Amino acid sequence: MGWVPVLAVSVTVLANLACWAGNHKSWLHSWSGLPCLYCVSNKSQLRPAEYWAFDQLDPFHLSSSVWISRKGVAIWRIISIIFFIAASVVEGTTGDGFGDRPAEWITFFTNWTWVLFGVWTVLGTYVTIRHLQEEANQEYGTALGTTATEAQLPKRAWRGSEIAYSLISQTTASSTLFLSAFFWLLLHRKGPVAYDNALKHGVNNIIVIVDTMTSRLQLVSYHFQVVLWYGTGYLLFMWIYHDASSHWVYDVLDWTKPWAIPLYLPLPLLLYAAFMFWFAMAALREYLGGCSRAHGYQMQASSDCQPAENRRIRRRVWGRPAAYFGEDRHQMKWTSWPCSEVESMSRPSSFRQEVVDLEVWGGSVQTGVLLMTTTLLEP
Repeated sequence: MGWVPVLAVSVTVLANLACWAGNHKSWLHSWSGLPCLYCVSNKSQLRPAEYWAFDQLDPFHLSSSVWISRKGVAIWRIISIIFFIAASVVEGTTGDGFGDRPAEWITFFTNWTWVLFGVWTVLGTYVTIRHLQEEANQEYGTALGTTATEAQLPKRAWRGSEIAYSLISQTTASSTLFLSAFFWLLLHRKGPVAYDNALKHGVNNIIVIVDTMTSRLQLVSYHFQVVLWYGTGYLLFMWIYHDASSHWVYDVLDWTKPWAIPLYLPLPLLLYAAFMFWFAMAALREYLGGCSRAHGYQMQASSDCQPAENRRIRRRVWGRPAAYFGEDRHQMKWTSWPCSEVESMSRPSSFRQEVVDLEVWGGSVQTGVLLMTTTLLEP
């Protein structure tokens, strides 16, 4: 079976090359002539100008939601941190996982991904809180009568923390689902399930799916390359660890055994299937939330009610609730148009009239008229 290592390494290398060639910004794509594999869960876009396609993505989608407020997203992510801490304490004190074999704990792919899961919860909370601070600053600026155009969701560059969170989110989600299937189908034997396995191959998937469905995290086909790098990195570690210790972390991947052949061949495809599962869930979320077209428009609005001090403006866009900050790069332009003039105005058919609530923090609510005209940003 000496040729099995060659096959395993070859499959891994070819998978990475194929993923690289699918990015139209890579020289391998230009040389190979393979089709471009670019797609985004949140919207249909033109080809990106950047390798990782962040120029076509909105960083505020990381913390916004079609179902709940950004504060709700922040609360959920704090709960996720609490779950990670509690699960880690349970594992360390029950004799399972780390408590049972601390010297070998870090050698398992499950625990690599568990650490990444913890980083994901903390970084997600940090990014969400920063966006909440920006939202609060914008509300304060609007209350003072400053211009709303720049701060009302400008298309700004991605911060390093936002890029890291986006890539870690997709890697964590894909690896968590992949590992759960790998564990329950190949590793689990009949009998009681240890606490750490139930938490790391079961409950953590619930945390990920709730976060994916409540936020607007973008799944990007080009980003699967990072997921594959992560899986490839662990395979390299496992092979080196075996060479140094003669011990296989996962016996089912022992390439001296005949069953290793049908396992190594589909590993990259199974990881890709896990990634595409989350891609489909994110696309379904966008569809159910009514975002399939709304995010592709630039909006201009006028109201007869000027933003006053300590006033938060909330509105409905295409039939779905949305906070005015952090949603889809809306550009707001406020002018003083009395309602009587609005009703008698001759306006093009592209205008759409809706009623919005101007909620004063003191508790009273006024109703104004919002006129919107939409311009499609991309074909």
